[in-house]
Amino acid sequence: SSDVCSSDLAARWCASKCVRYGIPPVRVGGPDWKAGASGFVAHGDLDPGRRSDPGPNFDWTGFLARVERCMGVVT
Repeated sequence: SSDVCSSDLAARWCASKCVRYGIPPVRVGGPDWKAGASGFVAHGDLDPGRRSDPGPNFDWTGFLARVERCMGVVT
């Protein structure tokens, strides 16, 4: 499906940024990110009054596992 394809492209893009900038493929909350934690934070965590993405049903575990797998092949 196109959702899987888009998710794969996003995972590869995120993996390239993780490798380039030393970002760990982990989920962090807004307060932790604002305090300097490194990882992935949802737009909705940083600006909940205006944004809700990626939403409560986003599969963070699956997506970050895909990012981690992609990191092994990113150069």
